[in-house]
Amino acid sequence: MSINREKIWRKDITGLRAVAVIPVLIFHAFPEFLPGGFYGVDIFFVISGYLISGIIFRGLIDGSFSFVDFYDKRIRRIIPNLICVIIFVVVLGWFFTTALEFEKIGGNVSHSAFFYQNFALMREDGYFGIPSQSNPLLHIWSLSIEEQFYLIFPILCFLIWKFGKNSVFCLGVFVIGITFSSFVICLMISDQTVRFYLPFSRFWELGLGICIAYAEIFLNLETRRYGRKVADVLSVIGFSLILCSLCVPTSWYAPSPGVFSILPVFGSVLLILANANALVN
Repeated sequence: MSINREKIWRKDITGLRAVAVIPVLIFHAFPEFLPGGFYGVDIFFVISGYLISGIIFRGLIDGSFSFVDFYDKRIRRIIPNLICVIIFVVVLGWFFTTALEFEKIGGNVSHSAFFYQNFALMREDGYFGIPSQSNPLLHIWSLSIEEQFYLIFPILCFLIWKFGKNSVFCLGVFVIGITFSSFVICLMISDQTVRFYLPFSRFWELGLGICIAYAEIFLNLETRRYGRKVADVLSVIGFSLILCSLCVPTSWYAPSPGVFSILPVFGSVLLILANANALVN
C-alpha cells in the first residue's frame, strides 16, 4: 500500500503547532495579555494524537508497524532536546539558586527524565500556583502525558488489531470508547489539580485527534471532496473557536480541562479536517 507524503507531513499542522506553543509562552510572560494562553496545550494534544495515531494506523494497515522503529523515532525526536533543557536548567541552577532551591530542581530533573512530572506536580498547588510557576521544568508535565500515551496506546492498538483479525470496527470502537470514557472521567474529577495533570482526564484531547486519523485512514474521509468552500468554513470556525478560548476573560473559564476546553480542542479538530489549502490554513 502506497502512502501519500501529504498524509504524513502537512505544512498547516506545522503552523498549528505554532498556534499551540506561542500562546503558552505569551501566557507565562504576560498572563493579562492572553488570559487563555494555557489552552495551547490542549491544541497540542489534539495534534499529537492525530500525528502519532496516523503513524500507528498506517503501519497496521500495511503490515509495517514495528515497536522498535516507533519507539526509536520517538526517542530520537524527544530525548536529545530534553537532555539539553535539563542540562541548561541544572547548570543555571548551580550558579543562581540556593541549596534548597537546587535540591528541588534535582527532584524535578528526576521527574522530567522519567516522564512522571505530571504526577509529581499533583502534590503541589496546581499549574497556576506559586510553587509550580517557579519550577523551570514545569512544562515537562505535558510531555510526560504524551509519553505515557505513547507507552500505552500503540500496544493496545496492536493487540486489538492482531486479535481482532485486522478488524477496523473493533479498532474504531476502542478509539471512540477511550475518547468518550476519558471525557467522562475528566468531568467527574472534582479536584482541579488532579484533573489538570491526570493523563486519563487528558486522553480525550489526544483521542479526538486519533478519531480524525482513524476516519481519514480507515474510512477514507477527505473534506476536499466536499469542495473548497466547506474547507474554508471549517477553517474559519476552527480558528475562531481557538481565538475565543485564548482571549476571553479569565472569569469565564470553567476548570481546565473541562467543558470550556471543547472550544480549543474542536477548533483544532476543524482546522486539521480543513486541510492545508483551506482559507485560514
